[in-house]
Amino acid sequence: MSSEIKVSSVKAKDGTAGISIADSTGNVSLSGTLSAGNLGPNVTGTGLIQTATQFYLNADVTDANPIPSSKWTNANTLATHGSIGAQVTCGDGTGGTTDGYFIFPSTGIYLTGFSITIQNDSSDTYADFNLFYYDNSASTSIAIANYYQFTSGQKKSESHMHIIDITDVNDNIYYKTSSFAGTSKVFGGGAGNLYSTIYFMKIGPT
Repeated sequence: MSSEIKVSSVKAKDGTAGISIADSTGNVSLSGTLSAGNLGPNVTGTGLIQTATQFYLNADVTDANPIPSSKWTNANTLATHGSIGAQVTCGDGTGGTTDGYFIFPSTGIYLTGFSITIQNDSSDTYADFNLFYYDNSASTSIAIANYYQFTSGQKKSESHMHIIDITDVNDNIYYKTSSFAGTSKVFGGGAGNLYSTIYFMKIGPT
């Protein structure tokens, strides 16, 4: 036997306002603080991380093209790492995707960043690591990590963090090296050697 209770609010014993339920929409608002309990996987909203994905380079990068998907590995394949929700993926050139372009599972505000290690060659005075936003028609540079006046064989690391607005799931971002000479390279590694990494976290709606 089913039953239902129709209310517009639920209050504490002393009359303090607690939970309100709006007519027509059914939207629920909380006047206090949710201090205990777990939110289910389908709960969404600003302030809740809905997607968290980390990738690492599994091999060195020496050319100036967008870094191919074959060199990016999702870190959740490692026993010590994990992920949350629907994953950002890296296009492999099939199904209309572009090799090396990161594909977002949904629109929204994403926190993204990278931490990379570059080693230079004596013939190279500087090297760049670039982050680009691609809106399905043109690319825009978002960030550049510059490395100047290296000593031969020297390694340097740099981290960047950015909040980006993905308004269309057909929009992508990709990473590209430039101005590399000689044996300069972005340091990669095998499984568990996270010399150069990138991450994506969805932190709210667009």
